[in-house]
Amino acid sequence: DEEKLQVWYPGQTTAGGKGMAPPGQASMIGAPAELPTVKVLCGGSCEQVLEVQPMGIGLVEFTCPNCQAVNRLAYNGNAATHAAVGDIELPPWWLKQPQMGRNEMVPMGDDVVMAIQDMLDKTWRDVTTRDRGFTKPKKLKVVQVSQNCNPILWHNYVNGKQHIRKNMDRNQLYSTKTNECMNPALGSLDNDVNEALLFHGTKPQAVENICKSDFMINLAGSTTGTLYGKGIYFGECSSKSDEYGQDQAGLYAMLICRVTLGRVLYNEEVSPNAEKLQQTCVSGGYDSVLGDREKCKKTYREFIIYKNDQAYPELAVWYRRLD
Repeated sequence: DEEKLQVWYPGQTTAGGKGMAPPGQASMIGAPAELPTVKVLCGGSCEQVLEVQPMGIGLVEFTCPNCQAVNRLAYNGNAATHAAVGDIELPPWWLKQPQMGRNEMVPMGDDVVMAIQDMLDKTWRDVTTRDRGFTKPKKLKVVQVSQNCNPILWHNYVNGKQHIRKNMDRNQLYSTKTNECMNPALGSLDNDVNEALLFHGTKPQAVENICKSDFMINLAGSTTGTLYGKGIYFGECSSKSDEYGQDQAGLYAMLICRVTLGRVLYNEEVSPNAEKLQQTCVSGGYDSVLGDREKCKKTYREFIIYKNDQAYPELAVWYRRLD
């Protein structure tokens, strides 16, 4: 079993000399002042952004004090702080360059909306799965696209990517359907580390909180299955990620994330050993899993990461399903 670290919740009260931790958490005397505070989105029903202070490096598993959901964060200790001096280059394709500790959601122009519509159209497939209840997928019409400009989240993503780069020698490079229809308006990709733009289906009301967090949180198991373990799941086909969309006044949402796949563990088994796949990646043997359901079940390929700093939610897409 993986060793799980304790966390401290900033601002929690004390009584009798002990910190009063949320249910399911160990009480401790107090968090050292030098511990960094990180913001993470709860993957449970409350969907609130929590501030936690990991008590070390490794797998952080903590219970949300609001809804009691158990969240997981692979923490490497290199998280940027809100007071950090800008020691990274922000992407030149960002429309805004906010200060560390702030994020801005910037509505995109018609050129990006058209580029995203083209990506959704070219990656859409008339294929259904159990996650959709085997109902026929509908075509998708983009309504709005916003760019997520979050320096802390970007800093953490770049740190994660640089760590993976050191181990990339002689490893196979992969292409995705999304990368094959990239538009210059969407920026550039680092092919040397198998960087890809991939879809991540979510609720419209969760988009803002995901984008303001310091890391993407592991949401697997909250609303979907865990066929390849407890990780963050991405798709290369818009019709696959749309399976996880939830209606809000006729609008649906998905994120287009920049994902460092690194060393990809390919799997084409109908019934994969989820625990083994996850452990192989967590232990450092590989960086991600490619579950090829397109080959073994004639459906879709899925991409899974198990460390939170391998993904950056770059674009929020709101869309409608067409009849």
